[in-house]
Amino acid sequence: MRNPDANLVVENWLRQIPGLQNSNVANRIPRDDAGRVDTSQWGSKKTFVTGIALPGGSEDLGTEDSAVAFQIETWARPENTSNKVPWERAAAATEIIKSAAKLAYNELEMPHPYRNVLLDGAEMETPYQVEDDPLRFARYVFTLNLYYAVKD
Repeated sequence: MRNPDANLVVENWLRQIPGLQNSNVANRIPRDDAGRVDTSQWGSKKTFVTGIALPGGSEDLGTEDSAVAFQIETWARPENTSNKVPWERAAAATEIIKSAAKLAYNELEMPHPYRNVLLDGAEMETPYQVEDDPLRFARYVFTLNLYYAVKD
């Protein structure tokens, strides 16, 4: 069995949060060849959540304990016939993550061939809105600190 990297840990944690089943989850938002957000890969889901490790953090190589900061983004696309920016959907996904962060004290099952992870808490900074998107996407961005150890 192998140790998971931080990006795999946060992606799997986000995927297992109750309430985010109707969201796409990945480390990065899909983009087309021109660099624009590619909603064709979203399927019927109207929200997308991304999480990627930021530089810094710490990892104790002796105990395999980690404290990693992640940039989390919650995206929501507008309805096809609406000019309204869907802030309420992006905010709802952000609040679901905030609630889950308060309960991040459990074993996180990882895909084979990776070892499972024992979560030991999370802290979340205040989210901020990214405004003036020309495609009317709503997006919140925040830092999430996740504390965990790889299980033997």
